[in-house]
Amino acid sequence: METKEVAPPRRRTDWPFLGIVVLASAALAVAAFLRWTELQEGVDAGTSNRVAWGLLVVNYVTFIGLSAGGVIIASLVHILNIKRFKSIATFAELLAVISIVLVPVFIFFDLGRPERAVNLLLYGRIESPLVWTVIVLTTYLAVCLAYLYYGVRRELVSMSKAPGRLQWLYRWMTLGNQDVSPAALARDERVVRRISFFVLPLAVVLHSVTGLIFAVVSAKPGYNTALMPPLFVISAIISGIALVALVIVVAGKRVRLPVEPGVVEELGRILAMLLPILAYLLLMEWTVVFYGTEPAERGVWTFITSGAYAPLFWGLLLCGFIVPLAILVPQRTRTRKGVGVASALIVIGVFLERYLIVEAPLLFPNLPGTVRAAVPTVGEILLVLGVYALGVLLLALATKLFPVGEAYKRLNGAEKPPPGQSLPSHDPGKSDAT
Repeated sequence: METKEVAPPRRRTDWPFLGIVVLASAALAVAAFLRWTELQEGVDAGTSNRVAWGLLVVNYVTFIGLSAGGVIIASLVHILNIKRFKSIATFAELLAVISIVLVPVFIFFDLGRPERAVNLLLYGRIESPLVWTVIVLTTYLAVCLAYLYYGVRRELVSMSKAPGRLQWLYRWMTLGNQDVSPAALARDERVVRRISFFVLPLAVVLHSVTGLIFAVVSAKPGYNTALMPPLFVISAIISGIALVALVIVVAGKRVRLPVEPGVVEELGRILAMLLPILAYLLLMEWTVVFYGTEPAERGVWTFITSGAYAPLFWGLLLCGFIVPLAILVPQRTRTRKGVGVASALIVIGVFLERYLIVEAPLLFPNLPGTVRAAVPTVGEILLVLGVYALGVLLLALATKLFPVGEAYKRLNGAEKPPPGQSLPSHDPGKSDAT
């Protein structure tokens, strides 16, 4: 069964797209200029001797977690053979890749001497969690890119055979592999399936190592707990799936994603099952601290729950658990819009959780002193917004330049048999890439 050529859609001036690109590019340029100024003057945006890890590190941890959503959804398609997610697996994996790409940018904007980051590779100790984070994150990105390539190779080949201004780009992206025979597509599916078995535990390792960075810091109360790695893993899975659902609801029609009916609602049902697990882990952590006899640990807990960070704590409970569960548990409210609202709240709630985990323990000095809340500076916020803009820019350009969703829908429509006829012995559900 040969893959038919897909005529590229007629391209007109897309003013909303141009507006997004201009605004995102402007925000990124402001952040880049601010960072250049900082490096020239030798100052950091917001961090200090009292709080070494600021808003940039909070987002670094958050985006590592957000990358899990695409990996989980794509793996469910191939490992558990959940074919209803097949149409969104590629888009979910794209979100994962973009999230991973933004992670080192947050760190680059945070480091005072970013050129010395290479020393972590040249002189790093293999037992260091930071070294393991670099190794696992790099491997994770490489595997996700391979995952994405084999998932869209059929669509890229089809677009490279159709006339258009970007034909050369699509042909280059196929890496010279133009074979779309049933045997080749079946081989692609086998490769993707094997990658799924590798990338899923790799995602667990990545988020476990990220939590381990905080768990081994015994000098700071609030960090040193064995619950930190599993807490990071489950919150990463939840926030990642919520991000995928949110982007599908907000921009799915815009980028013409071939989303099957009920897919968004199914993602909401998965989130409703996972949220109580995260709530349980947080409850156990807070219960141990509350009933424990360690005054330093209890001081951090009191500061979070009834001190200056109390609004963030109660916002976490409302946005991260109470309101999303109230929307997602009843079937009548678990609609497409309901899942979109709940997913947005979950992403906010997990961000607040990360903020409290990273920031609150740093506010307590090792020697007796005053505990004051840290407020992000304007420069710090502009840098973070610049990295967000980079993510929006990458997503907008990727979905505009590579309309694989349209190609997927057209190819699948072209392969449907006429009425009264059956499909060939080759099963597209088992051999076609996403």
